[in-house]
Amino acid sequence: MQSQQNGALPPAAPTAKLYGLRLHVVALVAAALLPAFAVGAISVRAALGSYRQAFDDRLEGTARALASAVNTEIGSYILALSTLATARSLDEGGNLGLFHQRAQQIAARLGTRIFVVAPDLSLLLHTSFPAGTVFPEGRRRESVNLAQRVFETSRPAVGNLLRGQVTGRQVAAIYVPVFRDGRVVLALGLAVEPGRISAMLAEQTFREGGYASLVDGQGQIMARSSEPERSVGQTVRDWMTDAARNREADILQGTNRSGVEIITALQQVSGAPGWFVIVAEPLSTYYTSLWKPLATLAFGALGSLGLALSAAIWIGGRILGPVGWLTSTAERVAASGGAAEFMREGPPVRVQEFERLRVAVLQAHMAMKADQARKTLLMRELDHRAKNVLAVVQSVLRLSPRDEPRAFVAAVEARIAALGRTQSLLAQGGWSGADLRVVVEQEVAPYIQGQGQAPRLSSALIDGPQVALAATAVQPLAMVLHELATNAAKHGALSTPGGTVEIRWSAGRRIGEDGLLHLRWAEAGGPPIISTPSGRGFGSRVIEATVRGQLGGSVVRRWERTGLICEVTLPLERIVADAEAFPPISIAAAA
Repeated sequence: MQSQQNGALPPAAPTAKLYGLRLHVVALVAAALLPAFAVGAISVRAALGSYRQAFDDRLEGTARALASAVNTEIGSYILALSTLATARSLDEGGNLGLFHQRAQQIAARLGTRIFVVAPDLSLLLHTSFPAGTVFPEGRRRESVNLAQRVFETSRPAVGNLLRGQVTGRQVAAIYVPVFRDGRVVLALGLAVEPGRISAMLAEQTFREGGYASLVDGQGQIMARSSEPERSVGQTVRDWMTDAARNREADILQGTNRSGVEIITALQQVSGAPGWFVIVAEPLSTYYTSLWKPLATLAFGALGSLGLALSAAIWIGGRILGPVGWLTSTAERVAASGGAAEFMREGPPVRVQEFERLRVAVLQAHMAMKADQARKTLLMRELDHRAKNVLAVVQSVLRLSPRDEPRAFVAAVEARIAALGRTQSLLAQGGWSGADLRVVVEQEVAPYIQGQGQAPRLSSALIDGPQVALAATAVQPLAMVLHELATNAAKHGALSTPGGTVEIRWSAGRRIGEDGLLHLRWAEAGGPPIISTPSGRGFGSRVIEATVRGQLGGSVVRRWERTGLICEVTLPLERIVADAEAFPPISIAAAA
C-alpha cells in the first residue's frame, strides 16, 4: 500500500496473463516460420489426399478385376451348358443315359453338378445320381422356380444362393434353355459351388485384414477370400446392399458384421443381376500405412522448428540480461518505497532502445522521490488539520448549553470520536479508502477491550473476505457499525459479561453473482429480548438514513430472543474502491 500512502494510484491488475521477453522472441521466430509451415501443411494435405485416392483406386481396381473374373466364370458355365444343350440325346425320344454320361464328364471338369428339368418342373436327371433315377415329387428343389423363369423368358437365368434339396449344400443355380424347333423343351442347369469362387477370390493378394466377397441379389455372401466356411450364407450390412442397388461401383466406409470399421470398394457383376463384389480393408490398415511417411514429415518439421527456436532462445538471452537487471533494480526500489537508490550502471546494453529505457526509468525515479516527499508533507498537514477541526467540534458541543440529558452529550462525543478515528484511518491510506475488516475492528474494539461501557469479557467474531472500501463509503459504514456497537454496549450483547457479537459478510463479486455486499450483525448472550421495540431511537434513524440514503442499500433488523440480528445489503459498485484490488475470498476460506 506504499503507493497509496504516497498519493499515487495503485498499479492496475493485469487483465491478461503476462509472458517474458524470451518467450516473445521465440513467438516472433515461430510466427516467421508460420508461412513455411502453412505451405508444408498444404502440401501434406495434398499428399494425404493423393494417397487416399491411390488407396481407393487400388481397391476399385481389385474389385473391378474380381468382378470381371466372376463374370467370366459365369460366362463359362453358361457356355458349357449352352453347348451341352445341343446334344441330340436331349431330343424327344433321345437316350438320356448317354446324355447322363456326357454331362457327368463336363460336370467333373467344372467341379459341379448338372441337372435337367422338364417343362412341368420335374427333375429328370442329376449327375450326382445314377442315370434313370426317378425323383419323387416331394424332392423338387427350390431352384425349379429359376427353371420356371427360363421356360417363360427363353433366356439363361442366374439364381441366388440357396440350399439344394437334393444335396443339401449351399449353391447358386444357373439355367439355360434347351431349344427344339424354336421352343424351350427342357431347362439345363448346374450348381455354382461357393468353394470354387472362394478359391478364385483367395488368389488375389490383400493387405493385413483385407478380403473380398461375392454377394448375391439377396445380400447373402456367396464366396469370400478368407474364412469362407464362416461367412458363406451370412447377410452383409444394409449400407452395402443399398449402395449396390443404386450404383454400379462405389467407395464406401462403414462397419462390417464383425464390428470392424472398413473401407470398401463395390463393383456389380454384369452377368448376374443383383450380384456384386466387395473388396474391403480395415480403416486401421489405411492409417497404419500412413504412419511411416507422416512420422518422417513430422520429425523433419520438429527438427527444423527446434533449430529455429534454439536460435531464438540464444538471441533472446543476449538482450534479456539488461532487461532483467533493469527490472530487478526497479522492483528493489519499489519494494523499499523509493528509499533505495537506482543504480546508474549495469550490464552492457547492446540495444539502443533499452539504454533509453534505463535513462528514462532513472529520471522517473528521481521525479517520484521528489513527488513522494511533497505528498507525505501534504497528507500529514491534512491529517493534522482534520483532527483540529474535530477537536473544535467536540469542544463546541461539550461547552454549549443544552436541555437534553447528559447521556446525549456522551453519545454525541462518541459519534464525533468515531468520525475522528475514521479520518485517521483514511489519512493513513492516503485518502484512497480502507479495508472493511479494519473498519469493523476499529469500531468494535473500544467495546471489547474495556474502553467503553462493555465489560472486558465481551467478545466479537469478525469473519469475511477482504473488501477494499472507497473513501466515500468508509465514514458512512463506520457510522453504521458505531451505532450498532453503541446499542449493543447499552442494551445488547456487549452490555453483559460473556456476550458475543458475530459480524460476518460476503461479497458477490464473481461473474453470475449478485454484486452485493451482505453484512450480518448477530448478537448473543445479552439480556433476553421480550418483544420488539415499539419505537425507533436516534441510532436506528441514523442507520437507516445512512444505509439507504448515502450508500443506496437496504437494512433489515430482527429482535430474536437471543439478541438483535441486523442484516445490511449494499451494492458493491457504490462502496468498493477497486473491484480488482483484492481477489475474491469466501468466508469459509477466510475462517
